[in-house]
Amino acid sequence: MQQYIDEIKSLANPTFQQIRKITDISLSHLPRTERDKLWSSLNQGVDLLTTHELMCQYIYSYGNMHEAKISKALSSIQNPQQVFNTDIAIVDWGCGQGLATVCFFDFLNKLNIANNTQKVILIEPSEQALERAKLHTNLYLKDESKIKTVCKFLDDVEKADIETNQSITVHFFSNILDVPQIDLKKLAQLVGENINGEHYFFCVSPLIEGRSHRLDAFYNYFNSPTVLSNVEQSENKLNLLAEDSHGKDVFRKYTLKLKVFKFEKGKVYYIPIDYYPAVQFHAGYYLDCLKNQRNNFAVLSDFEVSAPFDIGANVYEDVNPILAVLNNIITRGLPTKASPFVENKFASFGNTLQQNDYGSIIFENKNVEVNNLQLTQSPIAIARLQRTIIEAILTEKLDIQKNEWSVLVKEYDVPCAALAFEDLKQMFYNLTSLSVDYDKMKFPKVTLEIIGSQEYLTSPLHLETKPVLSATTLQKNKEYDLVIDISMAQLENNQNTTFSEFKCNNYCYFNIRSAKLPRSQRHIYTSDTIEYKPLVTKDTQGNYEDIEANKLHLQYFAQLLFRKEDFRQGQLPILNRALQNKSVIGLLPTGGGKSLTYQLAAMLQPGVTLIIDPLRSLMKDQYDGLINVGIDTCTFINSTLSAQEKAEQERQMET
Repeated sequence: MQQYIDEIKSLANPTFQQIRKITDISLSHLPRTERDKLWSSLNQGVDLLTTHELMCQYIYSYGNMHEAKISKALSSIQNPQQVFNTDIAIVDWGCGQGLATVCFFDFLNKLNIANNTQKVILIEPSEQALERAKLHTNLYLKDESKIKTVCKFLDDVEKADIETNQSITVHFFSNILDVPQIDLKKLAQLVGENINGEHYFFCVSPLIEGRSHRLDAFYNYFNSPTVLSNVEQSENKLNLLAEDSHGKDVFRKYTLKLKVFKFEKGKVYYIPIDYYPAVQFHAGYYLDCLKNQRNNFAVLSDFEVSAPFDIGANVYEDVNPILAVLNNIITRGLPTKASPFVENKFASFGNTLQQNDYGSIIFENKNVEVNNLQLTQSPIAIARLQRTIIEAILTEKLDIQKNEWSVLVKEYDVPCAALAFEDLKQMFYNLTSLSVDYDKMKFPKVTLEIIGSQEYLTSPLHLETKPVLSATTLQKNKEYDLVIDISMAQLENNQNTTFSEFKCNNYCYFNIRSAKLPRSQRHIYTSDTIEYKPLVTKDTQGNYEDIEANKLHLQYFAQLLFRKEDFRQGQLPILNRALQNKSVIGLLPTGGGKSLTYQLAAMLQPGVTLIIDPLRSLMKDQYDGLINVGIDTCTFINSTLSAQEKAEQERQMET
């Protein structure tokens, strides 16, 4: 390590690339197998760096990406010679080895801007990385008195740690705001309440599902500072990328989420708030009898969820595959078809199941009233509740391993809670029962209490639950596992949100309101694949026999997702192998239902499925068929699309 330090200090005119070269030389004595182990130990750059070898390997493996992203961020400054031609302070948050600061100094040198940096604050929880950051930074400043090191996690940083009085302060958040453990509200409060003067914020991270929006969430805590750049890119290539696991420099794509904004001198951008900003989710069901109106319901598929904790900052590194599939089923269309179970519960409104010669399940209602809010809005509210329940479990505020949940739902208007829980319970039961590894998971018994509206107090949609009109003394004193406050008619208004009326474990409160405007994209959850139980047995003569219990669980999803009453001959043997993640060749006659076998298998796995189809007409036909059954998380790419359309379809698959 001392040799590395000596070689770094010997650099007369340092650059990041010179530093990177020295890191490679410093590890050149190691055999390839050891370098490969070091590369694997980096865990994609997430873990703290605590050894000389890991720090060198990190710079060599990931440094070029850092340089490219910081350079992209800095290029958003339109007049850098004017902006940076003054005394400067730098706050490098989660600085690692100081790469963002080093790249900034290179940026100034490249543009022949005098480096007037008077203060650098390096914040990093790893003592070893912090010392390395100080070493690299002082190469340029040649004055250690200008460098302040803060060995803390970001949530532990205090006002005194970040005080500056220079004309301009530059903040670097390089691959740090996407870390889910960081409390963005606390960080924004620290920054917003304790800075003055002109400040520039350079925030970069990979473009990763569930993480990238954290940069926007951080920005949203402030009162609309000027945005200089807001970029999401995934098609960039670097001239040189880091060493791959085989020790070669390679051309490779990288992703980028970038947000650059500024605080102007003399303005206050932070407004103290007691709540966490609402997060927008997307879900909605419609009844078959209103399928001609479903486009009118699309706007209601966007809704806002508020909670007394930062659900907007959560990212789920290891989503339980069962929960991922359930989430994706609930959000498969905006809106999508309600389940046959929910459809049947509207029988008292005239909903009836019709016979169909093609084996499809169809519900009709000849006396349908489109102004009946229970018919139009209750299914949407059911989907909203189910999506929120999944979120409560994923945030670990609601314990899926408990035997029983005590739940209170305050319905301001249409009834939805009883059906939402019972419908979700059936989905959960059939999915886990069909799986190999998760068949012991049980949906907790739900003890449900509802505070309902006068208009719908006696609605049959409450099932066996008897709502009350106002909270009782017992309810106000009881401790619940989950409290949900839901209204279809009310729009989200975080400033008036309160969570203190009822007691609840783990602060597991959620307020659900309609959205004013769509402001986020729907995301599907991905996870490990699920192995399902066998559906058929095969005798020595090659004859198949259905395993009835497992078939019934799969039949539930064929009815739920595709409205098919039963399977056709030959479909189950194909599904049997596909759902056990085995290769399969399926030979069925035209119209025999081949599409269902891979579409159903795809919908029961937590991720994106790519179908290779040789005929453009079949692609379009299958796409139209999925849209018709309420599944719009699909697209197709072929020669009928323009280059721009193809790029958009590819982008959809990434989200």
